[in-house]
Formats: sequence, C-alpha cells, structure tokens
Amino acid sequence: MSFGKIDYWERRDIFPSHLKASAMRLPASLPAVLITLTSLCLLPTVPALAQLDFEKAPINYGQTEARDAVALLSRAIDEGRETLEYSDKHGWLPSVLEKLQISPDTQTLVFSKTSLQLHKISPRTPRALYFNDDIYVGWCQRGEVVEIAATDSEQGAVFYTIDQDPTQPPKIVRDRGQCLTCHATNRTQGVPGYLVRSVYSDNNGRPRSGTRTYVTDHTTDLDERFGGWYVTGLHGSMRHMGNVFALDRSEPEMIDREAGSNRRQLEELFDTSPYLRPTSDIVALMVLEHQTQMHNFIARASFETRIAGYYDRGINEALDRPEGT
Repeated sequence: MSFGKIDYWERRDIFPSHLKASAMRLPASLPAVLITLTSLCLLPTVPALAQLDFEKAPINYGQTEARDAVALLSRAIDEGRETLEYSDKHGWLPSVLEKLQISPDTQTLVFSKTSLQLHKISPRTPRALYFNDDIYVGWCQRGEVVEIAATDSEQGAVFYTIDQDPTQPPKIVRDRGQCLTCHATNRTQGVPGYLVRSVYSDNNGRPRSGTRTYVTDHTTDLDERFGGWYVTGLHGSMRHMGNVFALDRSEPEMIDREAGSNRRQLEELFDTSPYLRPTSDIVALMVLEHQTQMHNFIARASFETRIAGYYDRGINEALDRPEGT
C-alpha cells in the first residue's frame, strides 16, 4: 500500500494538475480563499502577520485527528497492516522514505544547529532532509528519532517522530506542541508550517550571535541563501552562503563565498559515506525553499477563510439572519 500521495480533490478541481499534490483542499467559499491566498503571496517572506488562534474552533489543531499520509501510515502500522524495516546504518529512515514515496535524491544537508536534534548536528555530521510534494523527513547520524512533517488538508503542517530503537516496534508519534515553538510563528505565516533558514554559522555549526538570519523562499536573493547548508551543483558566477563558516569574530558576517561556490562534491569537507547520497543538490534546495513557504501561504489562506466563515455563521445565528447575509 502507498501512503505518499493523498487525493484531496474529490469535490472540485481548483489548481492545475502540476500543483495538485502540494495544495490543500480549499473551503466552499472559493472566491474568498483565492483572494486571501493571492494577497498573502504578495507579502514578504516574513510578514508581520498576526498569530492565528488555531487551537480554537474551527481549526482545533491539537484536537483534530490528522488525515495526512503519515497519519494514515501510522494507523496502518498500529493495526498491523503495514510494517517498517530497520536498517543497522540508518534505522527506520530507508523504510520510511519508501513507504512515503520520497526519493533519496531529494537529500539536502544542513550543518547549522537550528533544529530539534541540534546536539547531533555539526559540519562533520550534518542533518539530512528528504521530501516530496507533501512530506519532509529529517535524519541525524546516531539520532534518537526520525523526524517527519506532513501537510494535512485541514491542519497545515503536522509533526511526528519515530524512535530509533530496534528493540521496539516502530511507532509514529504526533507532536503535541514542542515543534510549534519554532514552526508556528511569523516565520511560518502565523500557522503550523515550515521554514528554511540561512544563517552565519561557525565551524561547530552554531549560528553566530548578532548576525542576520534569513528565512528563504523563491524570492530570496541567492547571496542570502544556504548559510549553514552544504550545497553541490554548478551555479555560474552567482554566489551563496553555503559550504563555508563565519570565522572572523570581529566581522562574523564576513565569509569566503568564493570557496563555497560551484562544488561538485563534498567528500573533502566531511565523510559522506553515512548518508544515502553524497550530495546536497542546489536544485533540491531551491525547490525546498519555494515549497515550504508556499505550503504556509496555502495553510494561512485556508485558516483565515474558515475562521471568517465560522464567525460569519455565528453572527448570522445570533442576529437570526439567513446564512450568507
């Protein structure tokens, strides 16, 4: 059985086919949600958007059962209809990717300590990320868990972990709030969502204090991208922040961009053999940056439209007015 794709389109066809896999089912008020989505997409990547109270009706984020592909796989495992195979080298990772239809070729590598298992992350042991249109998977060498985030048609981003314990049956556990400390802020459009950060990192992977940090998407200039990430692939005369460290304490934003440019391989920087691929492809990184914020815009538009409809129905009911007035 495949869990990587979910058909959210049984009621209406809204977007072109090439966008279907990434988009969420929109509510019945199509004009309103399209106007909301269009206006949000015209905003900067980190807008001053108010935090939505998604824990209350009609969203009820924490109390609503998720229906994304990871939730379906979790239920199938719990009911004995599916199982995962443990790898001595990577734990549950390869089996998770296979079940969720995520290609190892999407691998990107981040060495900055900017995520859950930060004590496992360094320039010598970067965190690997893999993704498809709807799901993101994180893996660290000798990590305690496999990290998963999935796009739910009603709830936006939903976060999960699987303990890397071969002595116990695999159990996909939904996060109940810890991930939202970083993944539900103005950097994610004020809803449970995703972000790709670019930072000035020292040679231990720690972001330099007092330096700028960028939340990147497809609008971000290349010279502000990939700080704290490894990057492979050719990009001509343009330069980025990847593959190098901020070593000057007096000028921590001074980095040698030339040294990090147009790298075909990473073996001379760290041991790539523990990873599924020896690369961190620039194309995969650029798709990741675009897709994460686009997921957030769609979730924000959906939340705002549903909340507006919810309060509109409440007002109409209180005033004894017909729906739609």
